[in-house]
Amino acid sequence: RLRFSGKLSVKPLGSPRPLVVIQTRTRNGKHWQAVGTAIRVQPSGAYSVVYDGGRNVIGGTFSFRTVANATSLFSTAISPIRRKAVR
Repeated sequence: RLRFSGKLSVKPLGSPRPLVVIQTRTRNGKHWQAVGTAIRVQPSGAYSVVYDGGRNVIGGTFSFRTVANATSLFSTAISPIRRKAVR
């Protein structure tokens, strides 16, 4: 299982609180695809997603990012791209 967590640093968050989506690059590296479903951030802006990628993820290296789509209070937010190996 993979755990993605972070904190959306937007104030005020508004009501309802924003949704975030974790994305990884496709195998050819040209596009981004969602991992699981969108989740609503906590009142503090924190979020955490656990994704069961099965045996496919073991030994792989993945690039991922978090995206929060625009609301009436802020424009689309995209995190820095991170790259991690799964052991």
